[in-house]
Amino acid sequence: PEEHKTHRLTQMIIDTKTQNSKTATSASEICLLIYQHVLMKFRYLLDEAECVVPIPLHEQHTEHCGDNCKSRKLDEPHTKAELLAETLTKIIYDKTGKNIPLYKDVLVRADRTKPMDKNATQKQRYNYAWKDYKITEDIKSNNLIEGKKILLIDDNRTSGITIGVCASWLLQLGAKQVIMFCAGRTYGASVPYLPSSTKIKRI
Repeated sequence: PEEHKTHRLTQMIIDTKTQNSKTATSASEICLLIYQHVLMKFRYLLDEAECVVPIPLHEQHTEHCGDNCKSRKLDEPHTKAELLAETLTKIIYDKTGKNIPLYKDVLVRADRTKPMDKNATQKQRYNYAWKDYKITEDIKSNNLIEGKKILLIDDNRTSGITIGVCASWLLQLGAKQVIMFCAGRTYGASVPYLPSSTKIKRI
């Protein structure tokens, strides 16, 4: 914790959670790093990507982000993954001219379950998360992502359960491939629990 107080990426991720005066700048810096160090290294992912989807938040806060967050109304929206997804698509367009569609409403967090037993296995937590994250009804009917290669964006990975569940939903809906991007991960975080599939790439 002491080291993280001065860790630049950690502080930028916190800025994107709390909607302070540095939020937009931090989101731009994070996404520029993603572009420079990941997308340019694996340029084929950028060339093949057909749309960007952010990890959803519940309509109420899914987590407290510190004193600033706790003092705000529960139904006041956060930025987090959606802001990063918006910023990243703009950077890609500015750098390459490629306009990758951003689909904000593909996934929804429909429920906010209580914390499980701390000794629950990853598979148990994964199954439990299926109750929280869903595909929106409109998307089921209009085939927006069927057959597409998707960049799935989140700000931070702890257990990998959330992004694993969301990737699985997209594949079930007919996505050709899901490429998972996280700006950072919790120290000591485990590899995401994912169903056996060759359609998911971890970046």
